[in-house]
Amino acid sequence: MIKSDFGTIEVNGREPVIMAEFITLLAALRNALGEEKYNRALQRANDSVESKKDTETLKNEEKERMAEVIKAIFSEMEDK
Repeated sequence: MIKSDFGTIEVNGREPVIMAEFITLLAALRNALGEEKYNRALQRANDSVESKKDTETLKNEEKERMAEVIKAIFSEMEDK
């Protein structure tokens, strides 16, 4: 079952039931909003996910660079 109340979403049940409800919900939203607004909403949701992925990727890359710098510093300290 999918319940939504002003930004709070609750999802309970087995996957096949949730998927069926989700597909029905998407169709109802397309009918209610119209094709243009529906597609814009999907694009905004996708952009939000991509932005989050980009932020996580940048954080991971930054951590990797910091780890390399620390290893290099320790390596130089050992050489002395």
